[in-house]
Amino acid sequence: MSIEGATAVLQRAHDDSDFRHLLKTQPDRAMHGYDIEPDERAAIISGDSARLTQLGVAETLSELALDYKPTRQEPTQP
Repeated sequence: MSIEGATAVLQRAHDDSDFRHLLKTQPDRAMHGYDIEPDERAAIISGDSARLTQLGVAETLSELALDYKPTRQEPTQP
């Protein structure tokens, strides 16, 4: 499993306030195009920093996931 996609999403959310807002309000749209495994996606959406760390995201970056926990959940796209 590769963790680069999840790391890229979290780093972009940290650096880009517009993307951070999109990740919180429309997480599926924000993560579209990133190579992210389902468990990585679920950990980002739920704000599960411990799981992201287990998957290989740097702890300092994974802790930021709590800040990006969506304010609402979008329906999952097929």
